[in-house]
Amino acid sequence: MKLTDQVQKAQVKNILAKLKAGKTITKREQTAVESYERGQEPPKTTRELAAHYGVSHVAVVKWGKAGCPLTSIEEIDAWRAAQLQSKAPENLTDAKLRKTLLECERLEMEVQRVRRELISVTAASEANQTIAAILCSEGQAMISDLRGQLAGLDEVTIGERLTARWIQLLTAVIQRLQKALS
Repeated sequence: MKLTDQVQKAQVKNILAKLKAGKTITKREQTAVESYERGQEPPKTTRELAAHYGVSHVAVVKWGKAGCPLTSIEEIDAWRAAQLQSKAPENLTDAKLRKTLLECERLEMEVQRVRRELISVTAASEANQTIAAILCSEGQAMISDLRGQLAGLDEVTIGERLTARWIQLLTAVIQRLQKALS
């Protein structure tokens, strides 16, 4: 008996024990039991499929949303081959036209990048991290500063001071972000 078969059998035993204990099983566990009964390999997770194809987890999820059957490697291969066939140009003229259109699209994106209308995913991620760090530090400073200042004040004054400090915080965030991005 192969090691993968032994692992699959042990997993099914664990799932059955879970059922006997009165617990509910997940859809994935139910599928694993069904594939075991049919003598098939258990379905792979999207992360396992992503590792198999050398793509991101998100790419595999997008394949599934686009109609890819994420049940077996063979079915995925067939779906991907069909997708490539449907996108293949019928003749040389169509291929040249498609290449020209893609080149134009690439050049348009390059112009947008130069004009700073388009940024890379890395730059956007760094900007998000900067925003989060600034908000955390400035927010903590605001809480520390206002604790003693608001004690004993009426609601109207507290509201005014909180609003003023919030505007000050947002202004500081915007200034630090502009400095970080320039």
